[in-house]
Amino acid sequence: MFQTLHGIPGYEEMNQIWSTLYLGSYEATQNLPELQKHNIRTILTVMHTEIPADKRHPTVKYHYIPAHDIESQDLLTRFPEAYAIIDAAVTAKTGILVHCAAGISRSATTVISYLMKKLGKTATAAHDLCQRKRTIIGPNDSFLIQLRLYEKMGCRLDANHLPFRQYLFNICDHFDNYAQFFERLAVAERSTSYLNLGQKFGCVGCGQELFRELHVLHNDGSQRYQELPECGKVFVEPQRWMSGQFAAYDRALSVVVIKCPKCDRPVAKFYTPTGTEVTPIGCLCRNHLDTKNLDIQMLPDAYKLLS
Repeated sequence: MFQTLHGIPGYEEMNQIWSTLYLGSYEATQNLPELQKHNIRTILTVMHTEIPADKRHPTVKYHYIPAHDIESQDLLTRFPEAYAIIDAAVTAKTGILVHCAAGISRSATTVISYLMKKLGKTATAAHDLCQRKRTIIGPNDSFLIQLRLYEKMGCRLDANHLPFRQYLFNICDHFDNYAQFFERLAVAERSTSYLNLGQKFGCVGCGQELFRELHVLHNDGSQRYQELPECGKVFVEPQRWMSGQFAAYDRALSVVVIKCPKCDRPVAKFYTPTGTEVTPIGCLCRNHLDTKNLDIQMLPDAYKLLS
C-alpha cells in the first residue's frame, strides 16, 4: 500500500489514526480489499464532489460534507456534523475512512476536530497526533485558524462568541455569500445552549425590530483600544430582512440605502463591493480598530432601543 502518488514522497492511500478511524485519499475509497481488511463500513467524503454512485461499494455507508481546499472555505460549522458521523462508527467499533482528494488538508482538519473533542486535546496536540500517524497532513492556514477557534469555544459551536461570529462573517463577506452566512449562522445558533442576543433595536418610525446587540460589529474592547477616540458609528452584521435589498441593488452604486422592511424608512447604508467610494473598513476608533468588513452602517437617529 506504500506508494508515491500526486508527486508526494511517502504518500499512502490511508492511515489508521486512532481506534477505528482512518484518514486517506480518494484512491483509498476505491481499494475494496483494503476497506474490507480494516472493516471500513463508513466513508466520509470532505471534498467538492461526492463519490459517484457507480464508484460506491454496497457494503459501505457514505456521507458527504462539501468543501474546497481554499482559504474561504468554512469547515468549522461542519465539525459537529462530522463528529456525529465519525463517533457513531468508532462507538460501534467499525472502521470509518475520512478522505478528501489527497488526505492532507480538508479531511485532516476534520479528523483533527474529532480528536480534539473526543480526546479533550488542544488543536496543536490533536494535529501532532494525527501527523504522527499520517506524516503528510497539512491543513491550510484558514483551517488551522478554524481549529484554534473551535478550541477556544470548548469544541462546540457558540453563536454568542464574538470571534466566531466575526470569523463566519469574514469568510462569507460578499453579498453573494450572505445566504451562506445566514445558513451557517443558523446552524451555530441552533447548537448554542443559551443564545444571548441582547437588547433590541428598532426603526424610530414604526418600531420594527432591525438588529440586536449581538449583531453589532466591534473589537474585543481590550485595554489597548481604550485610549483611542470613538467614532460614534454603528456597524452591524447582515440581517436576514436585508436579503432582498442586497439582491436588487444597482451594481454601479457605491453606497446603497437600506430601508426598514415595514415602513420603508431609510435605516442603514451598505458600502457595496462593486462601487468606487472608499468604505470605512480602516476605521481606527476604539470600537472598530482591527474589526473587518464594516460594510453595513446604521444611520444615526434612524433606530432606537426597544423596550
